[in-house]
Amino acid sequence: MKYNCNLASGVSLLCDCSLALLKFFVGLASSSHALVSDAIHSCADALSCIIVLLGINAGRSGNKAIRRNAEKIELLSLLMLSAILIITGLGIGTDGIRIIFNSTEAPSIPEVSALCVAIFSLAVKEALFIYNIRVANKSKNELIRANAWHHQSDALSCLGSFAGILGARLGYPFLDPMASVAISLLIIKVGIQILITALKSKKGGVS
Repeated sequence: MKYNCNLASGVSLLCDCSLALLKFFVGLASSSHALVSDAIHSCADALSCIIVLLGINAGRSGNKAIRRNAEKIELLSLLMLSAILIITGLGIGTDGIRIIFNSTEAPSIPEVSALCVAIFSLAVKEALFIYNIRVANKSKNELIRANAWHHQSDALSCLGSFAGILGARLGYPFLDPMASVAISLLIIKVGIQILITALKSKKGGVS
């Protein structure tokens, strides 16, 4: 299962980096706060994929000391992934709230290109979730499972950004930054769920 786990993480990393760049630049060009927030989420996804790769290969290292501590390394990887998500979510949420309550500047209306990118991102992230969860079920690897649910949270954030962008284009510009805040709550929720998984693994042993 080494090949499958590494392949799943590698594919996820490539897709997350590509989506982060696409959403960030299109979000800036189309004046969509929700899409830029989603891009930051994808950056966190990419970093989590790197952490997952490190955690997976630690247990298969040629170094006996590293191999003996594989469970501790996997636990630490889960904790780092959780911290990244929670911190990222708090940052995005704070920025979204600032924009909503900024009375001196009205929220801008995103362009249609932001809608297209949100739909494309949703499709990619759902495909990544299905792929990673299947690999996790076969390999019994909790890091891959955590990363799969991370992809699911990103798919939900893509859906949130799509709804916010669409609402803004239909005449409710405040919905775009509100979607950004909703995305932040989803990110924090998944981060807390992964933290709980890590703490349970610490008690019963990481699978």
